[in-house]
Amino acid sequence: MNRVIKWFLISLYLVFIFIFLYIVINYLKAMLVSIFIAYILHPVVKYIDKRIKNYKISVFITLTLFIFLIIFIIYYLFPIITKELIELINNADNISNEIKRLFNIIDKIKVPIYLRSILDDTFLKIQHRVFNEMRNLFDIILKFISSLPTYILIPVFVYYFLVDTEYFKRSLKSLIPYKGREKVIELFRSYEKIVGNFIKGQIILSIIITISTMIVLIILKVRYAFLISVVNGFFNIIPYFGPVLGFIPAFLSALSDSTSKAVLVALSFFIIQELESGIIAPKILENTMGIHPIFVIIALIIGGKFYGAWGLILSVPVFAIIKVTYNYIVNKLY
Repeated sequence: MNRVIKWFLISLYLVFIFIFLYIVINYLKAMLVSIFIAYILHPVVKYIDKRIKNYKISVFITLTLFIFLIIFIIYYLFPIITKELIELINNADNISNEIKRLFNIIDKIKVPIYLRSILDDTFLKIQHRVFNEMRNLFDIILKFISSLPTYILIPVFVYYFLVDTEYFKRSLKSLIPYKGREKVIELFRSYEKIVGNFIKGQIILSIIITISTMIVLIILKVRYAFLISVVNGFFNIIPYFGPVLGFIPAFLSALSDSTSKAVLVALSFFIIQELESGIIAPKILENTMGIHPIFVIIALIIGGKFYGAWGLILSVPVFAIIKVTYNYIVNKLY
């Protein structure tokens, strides 16, 4: 009977925590963002600390560099990207005409009727989805600007999360029942090893892809270079489908100028992706998640179907967490 009461109280405790978090989640966005930023910056702090042997100064240096980066993005890149986004929405009709011109080129190549029908339907769906996502992105930017005062305390939160990392770890450990504490900690270490490293690696890769794409598009004088580069870097987080989704806006924008420019963009994107997948990614993503490509594709299809763009981005890490949890239960608990 005591065992039943014990588990009932534990369950009640967990339910209370989840209800509490659900109620206050909107008021804790700044803190959640701060936790994520601190998690991403923690390796940088450790890297600097190895050289100067002063943890607090390392945190201060890291946070200062991060703030300067954000200021650079807000004052220099953000206005350019916003301007290009507005121009893109205003020029939606012109882009639609370029897509129709592309369809006419396909018609001349004597593509089989059934295949042409599939291509037409696919391009129209992609066009509709891209424009919708662009408008949604613009809405997100406006909402973020309107709620910017809420995020002013983020640097303060990040500083304390980094400086007092061990304190917060001990506090979280104290919330876990003592009897199963070591098992839960071991499970979360597995999450960190596989999923955490994957997320950090993908962020680094996305930054590299964004910068390299931006350089190529500026050299080729492709319109909306900054916006397309950010979109390509964002989509690069999505395995398999991401590079294709990121390539389409660049190709269409280049095609609106000339066919030769579109060919150069296609060739440049191919070279970038080959370098990323063949040289850069293996060095950064040392710990793969060990998920078969079939299951990755299934996870992407399910995530994209039910949760849209965020489903595509988060489906693989969520699937990896499910897999790690299942393996841990089977191998460790039974």
